[in-house]
Amino acid sequence: MKNANCIKIHSYAGLLISSAFSRNSHGAINDDARESIQHESALKYRARWKSIWVLYMTMFFSSVEFAIVMSSLWPYLKRVDPKVDTNFIGWTNSGFSLCQMIGSFVFGIWCNYLPAMQPLLFSLLLTIAGSLLYGYADSFPNDGLNMILIARLLLGLSAGNSAVCRTVLSESTTLKERTRAFANLAMWQAVGFAFGPAMQVATIPIGDKGLHIGSLKMNLNIYTAPGFLGFVTAVINIIALAIWFRKFEIDIYEGKKPAEIANGKSVKPDRVAVLVATVMFFVFLSVFALNETIMSPLLMDEFGWTNFQTVFYGGIILAVAGVIAVFCFHIVKWLSLIFTERAIIAGGLLTILIGFIVYLPWGHEYPALEISKIIKHGNKTVKEITPGCPQKFEWCTTQPKLYFPQYITAATLVGIGYPIGFLAVNTLYSKILGPRQQGIYMAWISGVGSFARVIGPLLVTHAYVGIGPRWTFFAVDVIVTFSILLLGCTYHRLVPFHEYLVRISNIKV
Repeated sequence: MKNANCIKIHSYAGLLISSAFSRNSHGAINDDARESIQHESALKYRARWKSIWVLYMTMFFSSVEFAIVMSSLWPYLKRVDPKVDTNFIGWTNSGFSLCQMIGSFVFGIWCNYLPAMQPLLFSLLLTIAGSLLYGYADSFPNDGLNMILIARLLLGLSAGNSAVCRTVLSESTTLKERTRAFANLAMWQAVGFAFGPAMQVATIPIGDKGLHIGSLKMNLNIYTAPGFLGFVTAVINIIALAIWFRKFEIDIYEGKKPAEIANGKSVKPDRVAVLVATVMFFVFLSVFALNETIMSPLLMDEFGWTNFQTVFYGGIILAVAGVIAVFCFHIVKWLSLIFTERAIIAGGLLTILIGFIVYLPWGHEYPALEISKIIKHGNKTVKEITPGCPQKFEWCTTQPKLYFPQYITAATLVGIGYPIGFLAVNTLYSKILGPRQQGIYMAWISGVGSFARVIGPLLVTHAYVGIGPRWTFFAVDVIVTFSILLLGCTYHRLVPFHEYLVRISNIKV
């Protein structure tokens, strides 16, 4: 029999935070609490949400660990090996996502049969190993690239814990709580994406050369600092889980029969709706993977930024994007009171489509080319490179340049559309499944999302190198347009499980 620990959780963590979360300024229990007290005491309600806050923290730290390297990874690779090819960053990001896909399935199945604490703790041990290896890669002059790649693979496996967090969250909240719960989970994930780049910017005072700590055989600089910071956050996360995360029994069916045995009939969720929601999830994650992979090369090639400028200004851009995402998640909470999730998804896709149309370069100027000079210093010759668009890329002289205001406008639109649509897809998917154990389902959609981030970086880097940004962005416009058409054709089927059940058999659950 499947272990209920992945469904029923309890904790005594986060007393102050949870109290603020579950009570208003007068100390009274809020509306969600009053609704939930019909099935559980107020004390158990608050204890359940304290444990859920530990899940929020886990997703937050996981996002920080991922986002902190987004602006510095490509400069770090070039520092370790100046001859590294642009495609290598695609392989590195794809390797991360492939391992995340594997980790999602493994941890999701693990969570279905054994306590959720086990896969969560194991994933954080992988985070520690990957973070240390990433930080020390600078100390391996001959194998630095391989060390970074292996580190990203380990970190990708650890990121599979998102399937566990989504599973526990979906199966430990009522339908009325779920939109808020997933909004908060996504919000803390977005806060992590904002806080990560901000932490990268905060390492700027350490400098490009940084410090060498002989006793630890450590090179601490702006490129390796994210690894060591990831180690610290993982340790904090492990301590929090060990102290505060406990199992808690809750009636996830809210006193109703599981969907599989409603009225003695076996009722499965609408397969078409599940498939379409999965495709939407794939599209949103693909767009995110494209942005995260292409940002650093684009800034360096189009605007001639140096490694240091890319880390600093790129980190600021990502931090601002994270703040926008947090704001958007709050907006979604309000929008969900007025519109259905499927309507919000459509709005997110349309905003992304407009963003990638703005991305298209149509001016009359071309990006400045990269220039290499050989300079003599006494008896030594030094190769000096002026940043710009590599001359080996044919499109550098045939495609117009991307203007910085144009880039900021497009990135802002995409940064608004992605979090709005992504959160709505997460919530709708859980509602489509209905009151059932969702470990395997959440592992599946997490795996599909990871697969999107496997394919996305590979395709975008190869397209970017081969055909340039104009046609790469045009291809994304085609994909998003197809997604909007698919959503329109299946719009009437994208409803919560209880509405689907009523529609097909008039069964009330």
